[in-house]
Amino acid sequence: MRVLLAAVLASLVPTSAPATPPQATGARSPVIVDAKGDIVRFYGVPMTLKPADLKHYRYTVGHFSAEGDTYTFYTLKAASGVEVKVQFDEGKLSSVRTSSPNALGPRGVGVGATLSAVEAAWPEGTATFGIQENSSYVTFKAAEPGFMPNVYYYFDPDDMPPHAYEGEIWKKSVNLIPKSIRVKSIGIFPREFPEETYAFLAVTKGPCAEAGSRMGPKQMLACKRMTQKRRYRGTLLLTTQESLFAPAGKPSCVAGAEQATCAELIGKGLDTLRPYSQSHMCPILYKLEFVGRRNVSPSARPAYRIAVDYVLAYQRLPDPPHDGGFCKKPII
Repeated sequence: MRVLLAAVLASLVPTSAPATPPQATGARSPVIVDAKGDIVRFYGVPMTLKPADLKHYRYTVGHFSAEGDTYTFYTLKAASGVEVKVQFDEGKLSSVRTSSPNALGPRGVGVGATLSAVEAAWPEGTATFGIQENSSYVTFKAAEPGFMPNVYYYFDPDDMPPHAYEGEIWKKSVNLIPKSIRVKSIGIFPREFPEETYAFLAVTKGPCAEAGSRMGPKQMLACKRMTQKRRYRGTLLLTTQESLFAPAGKPSCVAGAEQATCAELIGKGLDTLRPYSQSHMCPILYKLEFVGRRNVSPSARPAYRIAVDYVLAYQRLPDPPHDGGFCKKPII
């Protein structure tokens, strides 16, 4: 859907890419990110923007149709003369996009930059092309596989080789995309929920972890208290008995020494990752990003359980080793 909407928006205001893409200067960056690398402000437009805040900007209103629905977007006159198109969904900012020739994106890669420049700035990202709802597209997702990107770079499909969109497109290699193809627009999709800090994993002692069956009704209620929804990124070890999560940048829960600091994942949100049959299942390892809620106070081992509301993205990793014996390769 992000690919389709951006492709439609890009076609509404044709722009020509500059011969030399814009470069970052010593001035303050037009893209402000937080400690997690998520964008919080783009050319003065905060990712917390609400429809009521539009009164502080000069803007025009536009509409477009896609997949049988009509959408409204607002074109803001932002800093440095850059035009920024924004959309809202149920009162929340859902997308930010620009095709302005002088616009810089995250990591200094702007409109008019080549695919090779984008890949150099985002080596963990992936380029794709295809046809969706009868519209061709060329897109670069600025995130490593298994995690949900919130920055997309869009290219003009007319710059692709003539045969690229012929025949069985899904079988064709992304190497067909010329490295010299240039960015036509940049799309930013604000995160709906902040990412967890994971500092909680270091706290494993407390009244809920020690009381056991001696808890009274009030303490039991307090120990069941959950956090608000947050985003989580990391690895998931899925076995017949356990679903263990480790944050990104930390060792996975495959080795026993690390399992004490891992959290258990629970809930129907994991159903898309579970194999059809879990009987005698060999261990599975995933990289994933999801939205969930955890217990506030640590309990008995596992100290933390995270209820998965829904999975945003995932990638299956090489199967981890197991301790011998019989197990079945899972069918997913």
